[in-house]
Amino acid sequence: MAAVGALFSAFYILFMPLGIGAWNHLVNLVVLPGVACLLPGLMGLAGMFSYRYRLDDQVLEELTYWRWVIRTYPRKRYDRLEFVNNRLYQADGHGESRKVRIWRWTVHPDDWAVFAKVAPKPRPLDDLAPMPPAQSTPPTPPAPPPPARERMTVRYLRKPVAWLLVAGVPLTVFGMLLWSRAYADWLNFDWWLSYAVLLAGVNAVVRPITALSSKVCFAYDPGWRAVTVRHFWTSSTSWFPRSPSERLEYSVYTGTIYKVAASGRRRRYVRKSFWLHGGDWAMIADHLLATAETPSGPRKPSGKPIQVRVNPWRAVPVAVGGFGLAILFFAADPSEPGFALELLYAMIAGLSLLTSMDVVNHLTFRPFLTFDPEKGRVVIRPGTNRHAGFPSKDFERVEYSIYDARAYEVRSNGERKRLPIPRWYMNRGDWGAFADALIANQEQSAAEPLENEGLPK
Repeated sequence: MAAVGALFSAFYILFMPLGIGAWNHLVNLVVLPGVACLLPGLMGLAGMFSYRYRLDDQVLEELTYWRWVIRTYPRKRYDRLEFVNNRLYQADGHGESRKVRIWRWTVHPDDWAVFAKVAPKPRPLDDLAPMPPAQSTPPTPPAPPPPARERMTVRYLRKPVAWLLVAGVPLTVFGMLLWSRAYADWLNFDWWLSYAVLLAGVNAVVRPITALSSKVCFAYDPGWRAVTVRHFWTSSTSWFPRSPSERLEYSVYTGTIYKVAASGRRRRYVRKSFWLHGGDWAMIADHLLATAETPSGPRKPSGKPIQVRVNPWRAVPVAVGGFGLAILFFAADPSEPGFALELLYAMIAGLSLLTSMDVVNHLTFRPFLTFDPEKGRVVIRPGTNRHAGFPSKDFERVEYSIYDARAYEVRSNGERKRLPIPRWYMNRGDWGAFADALIANQEQSAAEPLENEGLPK
């Protein structure tokens, strides 16, 4: 692999300076995949894919080509290795684990089979009851196996994904044209900018194709409370939790499924987005909330008016960065005159400026919104001439969705319209209190017709 990559790299260095547009496209499509083989080949020669396992102390060594030890596993913070489902993990005494990245396609299959036999297996749980002693009476016949549990799946919405694919194709072509113009001088800023546009277009094409072909984003096993994801390119399956000390949690304040380690540290796993099926997501969210080990649902509100402020630690960096990018791209000029690069510069500057102005607009209102639980009314930008009250005309009430963490105004026929609230910029504590008050107001409104059902009309 290293030899093939070296030949392609030499061909690229000798013939690329010709500066012919069609030749540049030929190099991009044919030569660069060969150049990409150079790095894995050099890594293999350096020993990145050679390993040795010591049976006496159960330590895995990563070796160089000359059998030098450059890294050992388990690393710091971990005290042992565990081999689970044909994968190797590092584990500690608190139940946390981390996968050891081994490029199995470079390891000989016979060597991997031998290692799988001698690799350490997961430790049993210490809190399990001991096995009962053997009895002289014949054992009772085993009970029939329980019926297979039905797994829940979250599907992609084909229409939004298809529209993303349609938008990604012209973006990829535009990035390819820009990159071919600036390809001869990679030290130029235009080269990196056009390369970023090309990568964005390729990503916008590859991801929708992957989603349309797989159809399912992830699967959920309600019995084990585990999520499994099958990777399209590697055909491998990853799952969580991997040990009994880990768990999944769902937050009604962010509409996100979190991975929680034994130490309590949370990491975001997947968030509700516009290209995931809403019904599938709601089923999994309801099951996670109903079977949660720790209460993660809404808290009881105090009943007082709620004020939601803007978090300056999130809004100010976005505003400053947007203004900086706008000034940079307004002042800078492309190295080569052309409508495409000038249009790209103007679009980036305009979008950065509009984003900064929008964030500054949010920062000028403190608090950004207020909610009165008694009246069930939300006021955005209170105390100013630009205030807006909800529910507005032709709408009946305001509701909070625990599935996507958004506030909606609802008509009498059930039609909903989302309130213009930038949740990401809001203070987390204020937003949590606002969500609790809205949910409590919804439950109270739903209970009132049941209480008055037997009263005379």
